[in-house]
Formats: sequence, structure tokens, C-alpha cells
Amino acid sequence: MGRMQAEGYAEGVREGWASPRMAITAHLTSNFYPPLPADYVQVALAALEIANRANYGYGDWDNEILEETVTWPHMLTVGMEPRGADHDETGHPVTTAMEAMEMMQLWAFVTEPDEEEDEDDE
Repeated sequence: MGRMQAEGYAEGVREGWASPRMAITAHLTSNFYPPLPADYVQVALAALEIANRANYGYGDWDNEILEETVTWPHMLTVGMEPRGADHDETGHPVTTAMEAMEMMQLWAFVTEPDEEEDEDDE
């Protein structure tokens, strides 16, 4: 897996060349061997949204927010769920945002708080 390639995809999102969904799909399906299923994109986007809320910038993170859970898509419950996944009350596999971010190497896609402010100024 290439960190530089992930950073390139993330830069494409920041510059407006690609949507987050498109960039993360490319990252998961071409930046891992074997490729991760494109169905993981839904989980990646949910985990990334939580990580962006937890990011205070300058390396300060709200770890409690990163412990929020995301639910894996239904089709992944049949033998394709991540190893060791917990399950919610309906039986669907869940994982924490932190675990999903680590597993899918999504840290390059986290938006820094000052980047969000710059976008608001435009």
C-alpha cells in the first residue's frame, strides 16, 4: 500500500478534482493488495466524518469521539466482515471509527480544522 498514493487521492479531494467517494473508492480498490471491497467505502466515509469531528488540529484528537461506532454494510455480514468485529443489537457488524481509519489507512483524508475555515472564507 502506498502512503504517497493515498495522499495524492486526498489532495485531489482538497483541490476539488475528485469527490471523497471517488477518491476513497480508488484508494481502497487500488492501493491495497489484495484490494479492499468497494463496499467498504460507505464505512470509510462514515469513519472519516467522525475523524474530522474529532480532529482539533495540531495532533490533538478527541479520542472519545473516535470510539463512536460505524456499521458495516449488510452484505458484508455474510462471511466478509472484518475479523473481530463487534455486533450491534440487530446483529450487524460494527467497528469504532478509529479501527476503521487504521484498517483502511484513511488518515491522509482527514481535513485539518484550518482547511475547513479557509473554505468558509471563499
